Amino acid sequence: MRELGDKDVLRIATQRESVLVTHDAASMPIHFGAYLMEGNFSFGVIVIPQSMGLRDAIERLVWNWAHLTQEDWLNRIVRLPV
Repeated sequence: MRELGDKDVLRIATQRESVLVTHDAASMPIHFGAYLMEGNFSFGVIVIPQSMGLRDAIERLVWNWAHLTQEDWLNRIVRLPV
């Protein structure tokens, strides 16, 4: 099975109209910027630091889901905690 690159993952998330949640703080921001510069659109990316505990990450994701709209995430990349 072929490993997907960051741009492939961004494309799939966009096709599914989904915000992408990732631990990839090293390369995803770079590829996200390039993805947008190529004229693509994104429903957003949330980067969760690998050092963040699972409970804290879930609580922050749920808070964001409850308090922010889809428009708040369009073409944005955010690193938790927000």
